[in-house]
Amino acid sequence: MQSFFLLLDLVKLFFTEQYGMATDKANTINSLVYLISTVASPFFGLMVDRLGRNVLWVVLSVMGTAGAHAILGFAYGQENQAFAYAAMVLMGVSYSMLASALWPMVALVVPEYQLGTAYGLMQAIQNLGMALLTMVCGLIVDKEGYQAMEIFFLGMLVVTLILCLIIWILDYQKGGHLNMSTKQREEYEDALLGKSDTDMINDITESEITPYDLLQPRTHSDIRNRYLARLGALPVNQPTQSGLQHRALR
Repeated sequence: MQSFFLLLDLVKLFFTEQYGMATDKANTINSLVYLISTVASPFFGLMVDRLGRNVLWVVLSVMGTAGAHAILGFAYGQENQAFAYAAMVLMGVSYSMLASALWPMVALVVPEYQLGTAYGLMQAIQNLGMALLTMVCGLIVDKEGYQAMEIFFLGMLVVTLILCLIIWILDYQKGGHLNMSTKQREEYEDALLGKSDTDMINDITESEITPYDLLQPRTHSDIRNRYLARLGALPVNQPTQSGLQHRALR
């Protein structure tokens, strides 16, 4: 997301110097990303909810953003102002797709009782990246110009794309939960709920048993709730004498 926000911070001077636009036109094109996102985000959110395949949409959004930066980096000049509009439209669509697919994935890998912490860390890391990269981009523009800044953005996006593909491969090797369709994810969760207590006992390895667990009764309810908590389907509450309260996965 850094490439979206960093460009928008510098976009007014970028379009006036690289495309010879008047200030009012530069302000108008700057607003395109947010205007498009306002319309497109609910649509992409609905699409992700219906279709799933979160990792796929993230990869496509990164590729779209790279395409937008390639246009801005190499098709500049007053005669190419139409390309600038096309690039910002593409960036707005990619931004909407990324936000709709990326943030929900956190809930697929982080237990519910830790979601607030996870989202807070993500936001903090994003803000740290914004603070540092804004200074870096300023130095690049001062020394090398705006085209060098766009090449820098493209380099970051290539690295991002490689990391997304690595995540896709690793997820596929572990069952493909992040990139399942909505129907496959529902079937997967139903299968987990249908697991027997014996299967759950076998899935809990010795290394996961804490000293606290050894002091507690190992009833069927305890075993099931422990298994569901590992999947993030059950929050860790204060234990009672009867064990953790069972909660359905959906």
